[in-house]
Amino acid sequence: MQSSSQNTNQKLPQRERLKSKKKIKQLFLSGKSYTSFPVQMVYQIEHNIEKNTIQVGFSVSKRNFKHAVDRNHIKRRMSEAYRLQKQNLKNSFQKHNLVLTVMFIHKGGEKSTYKIIEEKIFILLQRLEETIEKSIDTNQEVSNNKSDNP
Repeated sequence: MQSSSQNTNQKLPQRERLKSKKKIKQLFLSGKSYTSFPVQMVYQIEHNIEKNTIQVGFSVSKRNFKHAVDRNHIKRRMSEAYRLQKQNLKNSFQKHNLVLTVMFIHKGGEKSTYKIIEEKIFILLQRLEETIEKSIDTNQEVSNNKSDNP
């Protein structure tokens, strides 16, 4: 049985869910994306000293899945896969005072198994963490070079 502190870290609370139409529109206008078929991840990273949050949303095309039951089932699978793997990402964002907005989109025409979705989301989250580390390293190098030169 898990302790209560581990259970709270594993939840996906309401404040971490991406619901704002304004933020979703901004995400698709200026966000970047990675794809590991059948899952696409669109993300936007911002620097914010006051708060460091991650907001995540899940989407499945109505064109590919006509029945809401099927769309909701896939969204639940994606949500669960993200929820179980989010802690490393969350730690890295908190350490660097970053705000992340991310949307996972299921692009396939067939229902994917949980195992496939979990693997693909894991791959996408690893790519995102690598991107964060690279951008932080280059930002630190730039700021160090600026402070070295008078």
